[in-house]
Amino acid sequence: MADHRAQGDRLDFGPLFKAYRGQFPFLVGGSDEDPFEPQVDLAQERLGKLGLQIERLPAVTSPMSSREPWLR
Repeated sequence: MADHRAQGDRLDFGPLFKAYRGQFPFLVGGSDEDPFEPQVDLAQERLGKLGLQIERLPAVTSPMSSREPWLR
């Protein structure tokens, strides 16, 4: 568990956004059906009030996935 938390601190997007938001545009995107969406929700919660733009896109099924079952 400690390793998981340390990884989360290392990969925290917040300090980058706060340091460079005036110099670069930032956009976080996520899919409506992505099982890892809590990460996008957390970004919205923590940085949305500071102006972080977040877009949610509908899930798109690849034409390959219907022909190649191992890609599902």
